[in-house]
Amino acid sequence: MLKTKLLLIVLTAMLFTGCCLEDHTKSIEKVAEPMLKELEAFYKTNKRFPNTKERDVMLEKSGCKMKGDICMFEGEELIIAISEVRGTDRYFMRIEYQDKETRYSMASCGFNIYNSNEKDFIICSRRPCLQIRQ
Repeated sequence: MLKTKLLLIVLTAMLFTGCCLEDHTKSIEKVAEPMLKELEAFYKTNKRFPNTKERDVMLEKSGCKMKGDICMFEGEELIIAISEVRGTDRYFMRIEYQDKETRYSMASCGFNIYNSNEKDFIICSRRPCLQIRQ
């Protein structure tokens, strides 16, 4: 009886908060962290940001099997949503996990690398599974 009540409380909390049982940011971070290191090393060596082919090689080194802009990692499809040079001083990349049916982004991690001494870091966000619509 106590287990049933506890399960009911957990499920109710999930319903009202919109939380998913599965956190896809962990998988994305497993790719993003080594990728950020690869990009930093690439820039330090070449004094420029990578093109798409060079980016894909770095993603492969980070654990992806690339198919266009899709990274196959540990059985999940991670989308390379943005990968671009912004201005003259930074390179931005965002990796997403999308719901297969709705194509809605459920989780993403993004990061910048700069051609200066600014500290590079990864920011991840998780979308709620439930959407309250008007």
